[in-house]
Amino acid sequence: MILSERNQVVGLELSKKMRDLKFPQNSSRHWYEVSKSSRGGTKWWTLENVGFMTIINEVPAYTVAEALEMLPKYVCSKNNIVYTLSIRRSDDVGWFIHYDRYTGNGEMILLNCETQEENKTLADVISEMLIWLKENGYLDENK
Repeated sequence: MILSERNQVVGLELSKKMRDLKFPQNSSRHWYEVSKSSRGGTKWWTLENVGFMTIINEVPAYTVAEALEMLPKYVCSKNNIVYTLSIRRSDDVGWFIHYDRYTGNGEMILLNCETQEENKTLADVISEMLIWLKENGYLDENK
């Protein structure tokens, strides 16, 4: 199965939010805003080779691999409890991602609410988690 370009990169709106939150800007892919025609208007593309089009703006479009590399395997809560990264896929809903820990009696405790929505790409689910981690102070700023 060959994935479309869109399934391999973080969506445009999430990419813009990651840029605004100062995530590293060294992605191998980018969203390019290009002139649509001489009559005006613009369109966003993820193509690496935009050819003779005039580029107006660009935003990193992190690939699934790049986004995964940014996710920490563990995070430590404010009260020093360690939570472990968990990523799953369901046939009927899609991708699930969260940080969890298990109590002594086997109960699972989530650090955050799960990111899950039907038809979301893995890249988007990962980027939503990265945004949540950054906004809630769980990402090391020196990474």
